[in-house]
Amino acid sequence: MKTAKDGKFPIEVSEGRVTAKVHKVTKIKNGKTYTSYVADYVLLGQRKQVVRADFEEAKQITLDACRLIAGGQQMSLTLVNGERLAYLRATETLASVQSAKR
Repeated sequence: MKTAKDGKFPIEVSEGRVTAKVHKVTKIKNGKTYTSYVADYVLLGQRKQVVRADFEEAKQITLDACRLIAGGQQMSLTLVNGERLAYLRATETLASVQSAKR
């Protein structure tokens, strides 16, 4: 895992060939300062941002996401137009065959 040496954000977290970032966000509300940390990664082609008040928790979420992606568990199947129709027809046919066997 790689982190910034001087504590500057964003911090990159890596696992295998996958890298994601943890961002620090500071907000002021009613004169009080709130700090939160955002685990920022891309899963299944969509950007995910998970906000936590604890830096270590946000870093762990980012590391877990990197491990999931590096392990190939984010893969999805995209069927377009004719492929989707062919898949649906095949599953209907298989369902009728399985029900006939019972």
